[in-house]
Amino acid sequence: MQFRVTLIAALAVSAPVIAYGQVGSTTDILMGKISVVDSQAVVGARVEATSIETGITRSKTTDSDGRYTIVFPDGGGNYRLTVRAIGMEPVTRTVSRQGDEDRLITDVAMGRTATQLATVQVRANRQRNQDQRPEPGGTERNLNPNLINRLPIDAGDLNALAALAPGVIQVPGTDTTAASFNVAGQPANQNSITLDGLSFGAGSVPSEAIRNTRVVTSTYDVARGQFTGGQIASTTRGGTNNVQGAFSFSHRDPNLEFVDDSNPSFGQKYNQNQFNLGVGAPIIKDRLFTFGAVSFSRRTDPLLSLLAADPLTLERLGTNPDSVTRFLNLVQAYGLPLTSPLAPDQRLNDNTSALVRVDYNLAEDHSLMVRADWRGNTQLGSRLNALALPHSGGDLKGTGGGGMFTLTSHFGMFINELRGYRSVDTRNTNGYLSVPDGRVVVPSILDNGTSAISTLQFGGNPSLPQETRSTLLEVGDEISRLTTAGGHRFKLGGLINEQRNSVGFVPNRFGTFSFNSLADFEAGTPTQFTRTLFARDQQSATDNFGGYLGDSWRVSRQFQVTYGARAEGSRYPDKPEYNPEVESTFGRRTDQLPSDFRVSPRVGFTAFIGESQFGPPPLTLRGGFGEFRGTAPAQLFASALNATGLNSGQALLTCIGPAAPTPDWASYMSDPSTIPTTCNGGVSIFANQRRNVTVFDPAFSAPRAWRASLGLNRRFWDRYSFSIDGGYALGLSQAGQTDINGHGAEVHTGQRG
Repeated sequence: MQFRVTLIAALAVSAPVIAYGQVGSTTDILMGKISVVDSQAVVGARVEATSIETGITRSKTTDSDGRYTIVFPDGGGNYRLTVRAIGMEPVTRTVSRQGDEDRLITDVAMGRTATQLATVQVRANRQRNQDQRPEPGGTERNLNPNLINRLPIDAGDLNALAALAPGVIQVPGTDTTAASFNVAGQPANQNSITLDGLSFGAGSVPSEAIRNTRVVTSTYDVARGQFTGGQIASTTRGGTNNVQGAFSFSHRDPNLEFVDDSNPSFGQKYNQNQFNLGVGAPIIKDRLFTFGAVSFSRRTDPLLSLLAADPLTLERLGTNPDSVTRFLNLVQAYGLPLTSPLAPDQRLNDNTSALVRVDYNLAEDHSLMVRADWRGNTQLGSRLNALALPHSGGDLKGTGGGGMFTLTSHFGMFINELRGYRSVDTRNTNGYLSVPDGRVVVPSILDNGTSAISTLQFGGNPSLPQETRSTLLEVGDEISRLTTAGGHRFKLGGLINEQRNSVGFVPNRFGTFSFNSLADFEAGTPTQFTRTLFARDQQSATDNFGGYLGDSWRVSRQFQVTYGARAEGSRYPDKPEYNPEVESTFGRRTDQLPSDFRVSPRVGFTAFIGESQFGPPPLTLRGGFGEFRGTAPAQLFASALNATGLNSGQALLTCIGPAAPTPDWASYMSDPSTIPTTCNGGVSIFANQRRNVTVFDPAFSAPRAWRASLGLNRRFWDRYSFSIDGGYALGLSQAGQTDINGHGAEVHTGQRG
């Protein structure tokens, strides 16, 4: 169980930001009534809406009540509305999204006589600091390219963008983990990243392809699910009637960085070059468009390893030069090189991403978007640390891509959006040496007289080699029903998410020798040897499904409410093998993986207080509460498939003291098959070859959280904005582990993975 209360206050000065309503992600709904001055409806009037951002025009004819509804995918929130009817004077209006309107409602009164009047020009003051406002009750930060381009940040790095929102705690990436973030105290794996309305696990796209990014820290929209923390919702840029193009280049020069560190290998300086290109154009005006973008970056860092440390750095690391020199001489004496010809002189990280999008207006009421994305990554000199030799690292190569479609249709007062996305990602990491990992504990007396203990590492890397492959298939559909006057938008939707993961990785594949001192290392007497035996590739399969029913209700222009319920569930189709001994001993079956289903209510509101001549009202009050269900980490189920306690399952060899084999490093270098698979003879209690078993508690379920928030936003002089938000989060069903050995089958409390 996890409990967190947060309070966030922010004072901001910024340029205006346009808010985007959603049917799915970026579809605007323009609606209203066309009448004459005596309120009589105008039937058959032609209403044309032209997006100021894209130049694309969509039109509609009013019905028998004089009403029109135009669905505009990726319109941009600003439109020029033109109304024409026989015997009536044409009317042109500019329609802009001013707050968190779910629909843009514009009623037009037409004159019966077309009389030429003198030109009257009315110019309003430019609105400033118009922060994005989400659906009723929600709290989020809108990050459009105009804002991001002014900041020293990669607009295509979605995780980095999340850190710009109040209430978000950034979690830096490492060689083995990607960068992430925390919201409301929830684990980083309980966040969600979407691109054009569907899940996107890559977390990086070409910066020129990003049209808008929303960092959602609190939401009560039932259409948003599969997370208990926060969500990054980005949309891509499509082609328009205008030929457009952009190119940018950025360079980070380490000579311009001010870092107080005598050793550049252990400082924070690095060299990076990045270029971004985006090009879009119409193929058929108002009907067929295309846009493409590519991004490439290369970052180089000094190679971080024990060989790069100077005496001052070694002291900071808790060891002294004399001990390190003796350690290096012993490594060479055993026939191991200090480095590898495969190891680079410096760390290299190349990232490439590309995206192509095609938009086609099939007819007046149907639009199709097709998108393809690709990404590649190369890391040379990874998996190294400051107290390890360069030969214990490795190189990583990854590639991936996917394809997506969105079909938006409008039938009377109904709007339907169908989406689908399929992606495949692979990563391959190979080590420089296929020998056991060696670790030597070195106590030292430093120059200042203090005592310190460090662990020096050599040999192979216990986490390499590793090969992973993951696939994602997600399909979602939402149908909305608009009421005649636009007061309600009822929506019914569903989503199916299928994930498959394969990890070709055996932890500690070649074993690990541990030495308690340099003297033990010189004598070749390890205190412990461990190795994983009989392991298989880890496979996991997860099927997630969800459905929701909700309403966005415009009670008035000053008060709006969203409410509804979301139902979600998961199943895990792969089953581990059955081990009867585990069931008889602990009362747990190894061949059962839990499935669960949950219905979660949500409600949120936004109230506008006061009047403003330009822009939204000066005071906004927002809040709500609801339950959110995440997804269980896939690695939990992958480990259960490989840890059944049977002969075909994973086994761990542990040899302690005299049972630990004497290492023969030269033999391991020439033939890895000579690495020990058994312990030396000796006292049996110090030699153990056991098989791991992982079972699930019958009450296991996906992580959940009850969340509530209340916030206030106050605008001053259309330029300054002060916001304060309070949040409450109660985490439930958080995944954890419990060792039930020796406790018997009566132990059932908690949740075990």
